[in-house]
Amino acid sequence: MLENFNDLLYMDGNGLFVWFCMAFVILVLSLNILYAIKKKRKLIKLIRSS
Repeated sequence: MLENFNDLLYMDGNGLFVWFCMAFVILVLSLNILYAIKKKRKLIKLIRSS
């Protein structure tokens, strides 16, 4: 079991690059979602105040 986990983690020496790219993609997607939610709230607030 531990050998399979190590294989997944290190990915034949490419693990650090792969995990960094995955973390970067998740960060960018999260920021996009948060930005969209913020803009939506601002738009709804603007519509209700009119």
